[in-house]
Amino acid sequence: MALPAGPAALPHTLLLLPALLSSGWGELAPQIDGQAWAERALRENERHPFTCRVAGVSGTPRLAWYLDGQLQEASTSRLLRVGGEAFSGGTSTLTVTAQRSQHELNCSLQDPGRGPAANASVILNVQCECPRGGQGRGPLPGDPGTHVADGLTGH
Repeated sequence: MALPAGPAALPHTLLLLPALLSSGWGELAPQIDGQAWAERALRENERHPFTCRVAGVSGTPRLAWYLDGQLQEASTSRLLRVGGEAFSGGTSTLTVTAQRSQHELNCSLQDPGRGPAANASVILNVQCECPRGGQGRGPLPGDPGTHVADGLTGH
């Protein structure tokens, strides 16, 4: 008998997420700072470089960065070529200045000859840079954009 689809099945699906992210590309999936999926805590206005790497890809794929679905221009990109058109690997670095409105950073490996893009993702947990010592007020529950300890729900 199959499990009912719905909220009870969600935790089991989440366990498969890393495998699903890299399916179809095997070892060729991009990685951000060495991982296909991660969470990263940053303080508001903190600058942090993220590096996306891919190796062993043939053809001419491209690495592209997306911050909350919006295409970003990388700080640096480097493609390694072996034997004319053969692509053996590449890196791309994007430096992010953390803002509370930012939630997800993706590095996408796009290869027109292979079909859909493969992605690596970092969930950004941006912590509020709240005033200390009674200078002003920190964010209150219910304020738009308020982030608590986990920084993801805004409640």
